[in-house]
Amino acid sequence: VWKSAHLPIFGALAYDRFAQPYNLTRVLNLETLKFNSTAYEEYSPVYLPISFAMTYLLAFAIPPATLVHVVLVYWPRISGFIQRQAQKDEPDDIHA
Repeated sequence: VWKSAHLPIFGALAYDRFAQPYNLTRVLNLETLKFNSTAYEEYSPVYLPISFAMTYLLAFAIPPATLVHVVLVYWPRISGFIQRQAQKDEPDDIHA
């Protein structure tokens, strides 16, 4: 699917289409830091090992999933706490 069969599973680098470490200087002008799309098309797209894909998946999926889980599971407690706090009419503290 991701054309990664010829890449190491647990690699620490990005690779080109020849399974060599990606040479960023071939597609990026180092003086102006501008991307050269023509050089990119001539050289190679970036291929990431499966470990990179899993890392990105987990980094972007876990925080929203945790938030949704907390809201779905603990919403009755959260809403009860909010309602009790809103209805609380305490007299002013004489020590403050």
